[in-house]
Order: sequence, then structure tokens, then C-alpha cells
Amino acid sequence: MKKIKQPKEELIITPLERSRYTSEDLKTIILNLMSSPVYILDLETTGLNPRKDKIIGMGLGTLEKTWYLFADELTPSMWCMLRALFSKADKTIIGHNLLFDLDVLVNNGNVIHNQLWDTKAAAFLVNENRSLKLKDLGKTMFNLEVVKFKDVNWVDENMVEKYGKQDIDITRMIYNEYKKEMDNGYPLFYKLYMPLIWTIIDAQNNGIKIDVKYLKDIFWELKDEVSDLKSQIKKEIDSLCVQYAATVDFVGKEIEDVVFDKDTNEED
Repeated sequence: MKKIKQPKEELIITPLERSRYTSEDLKTIILNLMSSPVYILDLETTGLNPRKDKIIGMGLGTLEKTWYLFADELTPSMWCMLRALFSKADKTIIGHNLLFDLDVLVNNGNVIHNQLWDTKAAAFLVNENRSLKLKDLGKTMFNLEVVKFKDVNWVDENMVEKYGKQDIDITRMIYNEYKKEMDNGYPLFYKLYMPLIWTIIDAQNNGIKIDVKYLKDIFWELKDEVSDLKSQIKKEIDSLCVQYAATVDFVGKEIEDVVFDKDTNEED
């Protein structure tokens, strides 16, 4: 008997309480971002593969304001304005796990010249022995009541916007908490950790060139060294075993003589 498929339940989207951003609204947002030396960015995507998944929302913020843009608000003209922002080498982009967000942007045809400031890296340097997830840091550092990913009703646009804005707000709070500490006590944050983000992104997207012949040569060289080392270790162990056995025999004989008082008995 053939099973009849039930029709899928139609998703009912709870629309935004606010109006969609107009082109003038988007220009105002960009002007706010352009006038700030730093800005905050967080992406929502359809998955965790930067090369395949799509951007469905973008959180943006300055140190004072927060916005969330849905996919239909990320119009071609908005992307053009965002790319102008990305091109500014005197701007700093702040994010939590920028490695992912930047990789997504690069794979969507964007070129980023901004300086980087990753709140996850800063939190790691200060205390690596804790959860570094954004929401967990919001709870442990600031005692916030946070909305987690699993609790979001993704057809409720008001909840989605609240969730996206929350991420920007927590990222801002972590930045404000650790900015002076990174500047004064963690030079490697700027010299190593931030440049390394681009190194990893390049490696993920382009791969790493490997000298196969060199690696094979090293393999055989090390294999011979390991074989020689094993032989030396075996010889040392065999030698120690012989010495140990001789020592045991000697000590055993001494104990036997004392216990049975052989010399005394012979004198008697």
C-alpha cells in the first residue's frame, strides 16, 4: 500500500513591527558607520560553510548604536555602500569569531581592508578556561539573560532581529571590557592573533602548497633515525636486564647467607 505524503504545513511568518529600511535609512546607517573609527559586524547564515551558505541577516553597530538588516534589506546598493566601508584601512571591524564572518564576506565577493579586533580572541587571551561562546560570555561576564540559537523562532522576524541585535550588543560589551587590557598587556593580540585570521582564511580558501618530494625525503630520513634509535634502546634495555639479573643473583645470595647464617654454622 503506497503511503500518501501529507502536505507540508505552511510557515506563517510573524512580520516585523518596524518598517523595512528604505534606501535613505540604509544611507543613514552607513553614514553612522563611516563616521565611527570602529564598527561591529555579525552575520547570520544558512549554515556553517562559508563557501556554500548564504547570508540571511547582518547585525551592524557602532559603539553607541545597533542595527539588524534582513536579507531583503541587503540590496545591491547597500552592498555597494558596505564595500566602500570595507575598503577603509583606517577603520576597525569588531566581531566575535571574525574568522567565520570574514570568510563568508570574502566568499561573497567582498575585499576587506579594515583593521581587525576579535572579541573571542581577546576573551581567550584573558581566560581560556571557560566557554568562549558569545552568549555564554554574555552570561558569565555581564550576567545577561540571553536568547540562544536553539530558542529562536526563525519565522518570527521580531525575535530574529532581537537575537541579531543581542549579538552586536554583547560583542560591544566584550570589546569595551577588554580593549584597554589588549592595548596595554597583550601585544601578541595585534602582532600575531589578528594577522593570523587572514592567514587561516587564505589557507582555507586556497589550500596550502606542499613540497611532496621534500616531505618524502624527510620521511625516509626520520624512518632510518627511528630504526637506529629503536636498536640503541633495545641494546640498552638488554644490557640493563643483564646487569639487573646479576645484581639480583648477588643480593639474593647475600640475603641467603645472612638468613641461614652459613658462615657461623661452618665455624661452629
